[in-house]
Amino acid sequence: MYKIAIIIEDGKVAGPQVYIHHISCAMKDTIDTTVICPKENSKAFQDKLNSCNIPFKTFHISRITKEIPVALRYIFFLIFEVLQLTFYLKKNQFDLVVGAGGAWQYKAVIAGKLAGTKILWRLNDSYIPYIFRKIFSFFSRMPDAYLFASECTKKYYTPFIKDRNKPEFVIQSTVNTRYFDPNADIHGDEDLISKWQGKTVIGCIANVNPIKGLDIFIQVAAQLNQKFDKLIFVITGPIFSNQQTFHQKLKNQCSKLNVNNIVFTGGRTDTRALLRRFDIYLCTSYAESSPLAVWEAMSMEKAIVSTDVGDVKNYFKIGLSGEVTNIGDAADITKKVSMLLNNKEKIINFGKESRKIAINKLDVNYCAQQHLKAYEQIIEK
Repeated sequence: MYKIAIIIEDGKVAGPQVYIHHISCAMKDTIDTTVICPKENSKAFQDKLNSCNIPFKTFHISRITKEIPVALRYIFFLIFEVLQLTFYLKKNQFDLVVGAGGAWQYKAVIAGKLAGTKILWRLNDSYIPYIFRKIFSFFSRMPDAYLFASECTKKYYTPFIKDRNKPEFVIQSTVNTRYFDPNADIHGDEDLISKWQGKTVIGCIANVNPIKGLDIFIQVAAQLNQKFDKLIFVITGPIFSNQQTFHQKLKNQCSKLNVNNIVFTGGRTDTRALLRRFDIYLCTSYAESSPLAVWEAMSMEKAIVSTDVGDVKNYFKIGLSGEVTNIGDAADITKKVSMLLNNKEKIINFGKESRKIAINKLDVNYCAQQHLKAYEQIIEK
């Protein structure tokens, strides 16, 4: 059994952390995985790992952020944090180190190199600022292989990788279709959901930050309110302290556009009850790679309208399971959502087709087999 360390520098639960949890759980009978994560802000992530009995080790690991105290700690303790990771990797003699936090997070890559361990760098976005592109390019020769979360991500990063003779794999973020099953025994948010009786609910699952296009979501809500009655718009996701100003900006936008039927629910450890209640799932992101929240909505049998981000076009049957719109185009999005609102039967049919695609192409067990093949190729090379 291969012994693998997966390293993440940010403890807050988001797409990369959910990915780590899914893959580690799905492969625990075939891969001996240890997850390495920060002590800070990782309680919810640790709980996820504990729920599946995945071993983990915590260190004081700083993350890249605009918060000045944390950013200063990142700079001052960078060398120490890399060395502590290096000593741990050497001591435990892992077969492979997976840097799972994306191009922003290169401590795992440096520590793996210093420890003499084979390295797989997982890239999971489709944009980073110029300075981090340069840093990524500088370290791009260090990994033994690359794992891209989407073809979109591969296309974006390819020009910045200096050595193209390394193995490259494309494996989407995964969804547990047995857990995200609309027919499962799901409980939660009963009081909130009861208030929406007789309403059509259009929702999304997204951390409140600018990249998710929530300003466009609100514009679409305003336009749809002029055409339809009895609508509810729901945004479910945590509002972190560094996004409070942006959240207030969104609330001000709602007031200005007279959008009074929008609900910010905050974060949820289990989003299934809300997802099941959504009639239409709306993704208005400006950029994504492999949008896990969209895959989960597909698994929950939702009709989906999404901006043209990541690889959504590759996993939608346009006009049969979902609709894809221009990025940032509120009018185009409104048009596609209106089409569904005018045809309730199409909403149901879209949802059924979405779930079929999720089961066949995005399920965690399917993706786990792809990971195992990638691990074997890298380790045995």
